[in-house]
Amino acid sequence: MKTKRIFLLTGNKDIGVKANLYPVINELFENGIISRNDFELIQLDSENLISTDISKKHMMEDAELYLYLTELSESVEKLIKHIFFCRGIVQNNIKVILESPYGKDYEDMVRMNHFLGKYFDDNQIFRIEHCLGNTGTDRLLDLKNKESINGRWNKDYIEEFQFIFTEKETGNPEKILQTHILQLMIPCITDEPDLEDEGEKINALETILDSFNTGMNSFEYKRNSELKKEILIYGKISIDSGRWRGVDFRLTAGKCMPEKRAEVHIKFKNLQHPVIIDFLKNENRELSVYATLLKDCFAGKKQRFLSAEEAELLWKIQNNIKKLLDKNFMENRNNQ
Repeated sequence: MKTKRIFLLTGNKDIGVKANLYPVINELFENGIISRNDFELIQLDSENLISTDISKKHMMEDAELYLYLTELSESVEKLIKHIFFCRGIVQNNIKVILESPYGKDYEDMVRMNHFLGKYFDDNQIFRIEHCLGNTGTDRLLDLKNKESINGRWNKDYIEEFQFIFTEKETGNPEKILQTHILQLMIPCITDEPDLEDEGEKINALETILDSFNTGMNSFEYKRNSELKKEILIYGKISIDSGRWRGVDFRLTAGKCMPEKRAEVHIKFKNLQHPVIIDFLKNENRELSVYATLLKDCFAGKKQRFLSAEEAELLWKIQNNIKKLLDKNFMENRNNQ
């Protein structure tokens, strides 16, 4: 007998459309990942979060319950407490899916992790970052592993990494750094061949965070005079480690750009042109990025998802970047 899955979608009534969740669920149906007969999606709002009908579903102890959260509002906290009241000690078959960004700032992220940690083990929480479900990440890892075997994934053979992620839509380019670029730096600087070792990923993020103590990192805005806002960020991170000392990690994040780009460039010293991994080409995969991540979530595979500690470290790094951006902005304004 197949497991019954109940998917509780919290937030406003349009959140499923905004997150492109409904077509992804249909994609999973069509590919046989989940069955229409054994899956139920319930859209919740502030009026029916803990209704009698919903409570009956909470108490279906033989069903897997998925909480899809875009924020941790007071009403959602009440929902989680209510589920625990209904289910008692039967909590192993509950999973939480968190959409990024996780919290409004570092303090909010810590508060969120603390609250969820009271009710769930961290292996039940799946923090979604779409770039990690892209085949570009797989191709980056494949290249790294191939060159590592030959001893060429280090400062002696690599001169520079460039991460270029720009979007046509309006918004804050700082978020691209946190949700895309910084996470793709992890597989570049770790020793491990994949993303399964959480300790290695944490070490990589701590190495990036420590690099801000060297005074070698730099970040600056590019302002659009017509829009009167900062739309592009240029940055450089210098990793102070024996393996990567002297190698520049250059970061470009943009909004309101004429074209969408999602690329990692690796410049090897013995090659005339860099190796380019294009993340807009989700190659050789039957499922979309989002469907791939949800499939992994249903299977309990955590490789492509962040832990609480990783999410908090990302916010700390983002805060250091923000300090450098603000410092550069004030210096430029004073020099005008």
